[in-house]
Amino acid sequence: MTGTLAWEFPTTLPLLATDAFAGNAATYSALVMALSIGSIVGGLFAAGRRAASRPIILSLTAIAWGATMIFAALAPTLALALAALALVGFASIAFNAGAKTNLQLTSRPDMRGRVMALWAMCWGGSAVIGAHWLAGSRRSSGAGGGCWRAVFRPWSSGWCSFRFCGAMDAPEREGSRNMLANEAMTTTSGSRRKPKFAAVVNEFWPGSHADLLVGRLHDGYEVLWTPTEPLCELASLHVLDPGPGDLGASRIREWDVRPAGRLRDALSGTGGGIDVDGVVLIAERNPRSGRPEEFDERGRPRDRRHEMFMQVARECERSARAVPVFLDKHLGNTWGEISEIYETSRRLSIPLMAGSSVPVTVRCPPIEIPVGSRVKEVVAVATGSGEPPIFHPLELVQSMIERRAGFETGVASVRFVSGDRFWDAFTDGGLWSRELADAAIEAVPHYAGGAREYYRRYPSSIADGPASSPRGREEAVVVDYNDGTRVSVLLLTGFMLRRAVAVRVDGMREPLVTWTPTGSKLTDVPMIGAGVATPGQKKPPTWNFDHLASFLDRFLFTGLSPFPIERTVLTSGILDAAITSRQSGGEAVDTPYLDIGYRPATTPGQLARRIDKQNA
Repeated sequence: MTGTLAWEFPTTLPLLATDAFAGNAATYSALVMALSIGSIVGGLFAAGRRAASRPIILSLTAIAWGATMIFAALAPTLALALAALALVGFASIAFNAGAKTNLQLTSRPDMRGRVMALWAMCWGGSAVIGAHWLAGSRRSSGAGGGCWRAVFRPWSSGWCSFRFCGAMDAPEREGSRNMLANEAMTTTSGSRRKPKFAAVVNEFWPGSHADLLVGRLHDGYEVLWTPTEPLCELASLHVLDPGPGDLGASRIREWDVRPAGRLRDALSGTGGGIDVDGVVLIAERNPRSGRPEEFDERGRPRDRRHEMFMQVARECERSARAVPVFLDKHLGNTWGEISEIYETSRRLSIPLMAGSSVPVTVRCPPIEIPVGSRVKEVVAVATGSGEPPIFHPLELVQSMIERRAGFETGVASVRFVSGDRFWDAFTDGGLWSRELADAAIEAVPHYAGGAREYYRRYPSSIADGPASSPRGREEAVVVDYNDGTRVSVLLLTGFMLRRAVAVRVDGMREPLVTWTPTGSKLTDVPMIGAGVATPGQKKPPTWNFDHLASFLDRFLFTGLSPFPIERTVLTSGILDAAITSRQSGGEAVDTPYLDIGYRPATTPGQLARRIDKQNA
């Protein structure tokens, strides 16, 4: 029983590193090192004894071994798991050495070799049996301690209640506790087949998110000039609201995938339950589809993202099978929708990934804020109209500052700034650092005469009002975090190209500045600054959908999101509060419901290869 249930470190430690703590080879090395240090101490303890271990000593070391394994299984953080594994190493070696010593000393000399051979066969052979059993147990109970965590998981996961989970167990909730039914993706010969996913999109026109993302997941994508074959396979496609000239029907024929007249049909070909291994939801609503946009009373575009996810969740619950779900961009259009999607995904153990493509694409230069740094202030500059120029920079900034000292603790208030208030702040630096704003602007092409001069010369014809969408120019969103960090997103469409971020880090003389090649548009005015495009020059490649496809493909394949879903819960809530502030004339909106704490992913979320010196 000891070999079957306890001596399973080669099986459990890799899963503990990757599943429970969303780690990598370094995480696994740290776990092995902690176990080894404890084992050395345990071996020295056993070697230091001059006589055979008394039964009471063997009993105590066996109890200690079991207790420390339970502690390791329930450890909510990597640091506690390392400490627990050191104790596991000590207790396991102390018991092992003591038991073998006693067995040899109490055996008849002529039978000692046979007795120890039988010991080795039982110990080592039962470990192989246990490895297979624990691998099966992992499918339903997670990696953290195999059978032990299956018993104690209700308590261990319960201490992360709806206060948006305090630590790095967000990847674990999405990966280890899900019901991926891995056995369904294994053929009778034992080889792993490609997981199949369903795509449910609102519309499918040339250049739409559906076209750019689902197309890459089917045809393949390019990661920094490297063509890559998808890990997953498109099984079905459903277009909710096809407009004139929609590509959905032609893509179904061209790709030879299952047509679906309803969302439910996309998830199941027989109606007997979900028969796909993942779902991609894209709720984009754009006039380019041939259908006009519809807006709510706050000027937010109406879409069906909440409805789409809740339908998928109901099918997961009906089928008793939770599959990975990706939701393009923000989680909902109201805080009620956002929180319901998050709560439902947790209740049903649905692995959930969402957000923007901007955090996962290249940065120029590819900077990351050092973990544990104290961030004082951030200013981002962006272009575009409506909500995208707010949401995409928020996602980029959040992916950077969640690594700061104390990690994420939530947002205290959000304010939308426009009109004279914007220009007063832009000129005097009252709400945001003028130095950081200038540093961000200098990193991208911008109009030579300055922002004020540009908007005087090129006034906007876009209607403005509380029931209309943000114009994306001469506007800003100011976010105050619980830890005192301030983030400002300045919307400067026309005056500049692309998106840039400037970060003030305590202890650094100069701000950290980076930009992304997304947000580039054709310019018709002379510009200065980095990477200046001439009027009419072709827009450079951005790769952001290739990179998002790469991360999404791996998510559908593994069921593990590359970053905590709490990031997009927070940015979606900030966007919602910004629209509320705009509707109220720019009054600050207190956001106690955004008291969202989480730790960042342990793996990088961007592709860190320099391209700023190359001709993109």
